Amino acid sequence: MTKIFLFQKDPDFSLEYALQKSLHLFNPDFNFYTVKLEHQKSGQPYLKGVPYTISISHSGTFWGCALCDCDKIGFDIQIIEQNREMNSIAKRFFHPAEYSHLCRTQFSDFFSIWTAKESYVKYLGSGIDENFCRFSTVNQNGFLPAINGTALYPIKWNSSYRIFCCGGKSTPFFYNFAQKKGC
Repeated sequence: MTKIFLFQKDPDFSLEYALQKSLHLFNPDFNFYTVKLEHQKSGQPYLKGVPYTISISHSGTFWGCALCDCDKIGFDIQIIEQNREMNSIAKRFFHPAEYSHLCRTQFSDFFSIWTAKESYVKYLGSGIDENFCRFSTVNQNGFLPAINGTALYPIKWNSSYRIFCCGGKSTPFFYNFAQKKGC
């Protein structure tokens, strides 16, 4: 089971509260008050002493996490901000199939590709490195349902953001605790 929790980072936002609420909704029987968020040497977060996997992301005024009862999960959220550098970023960091797709679509899927790729490298625990351009999230027909056999889930939420989850055993449940107008 995979669940995604999204919160708005407002003046009252608390990472501790967001984690506790997420863990409680993931498993109401679990004693989430004793949970500590730790980081591996690679920077990847994990929950010490908990049989669940976590992936965390934030962008703009939103913070979110994906919790899973599986070995690995990757989650990313990205605000869409038009950037003159999209072409050079895509040439440097994207797979040739992704760059070709962007050229065909006038770069309209740039943030979707970026977010899908980040969710996958978070799943792998590797981050953005020299291998970031060695895998593709698209083919000639559009977005792939999986990368190297690992499921890739786009999450529809807000037209100003892109959210992807990578891994897990089934389509993630999405819990939106963000109170932004227009969402």
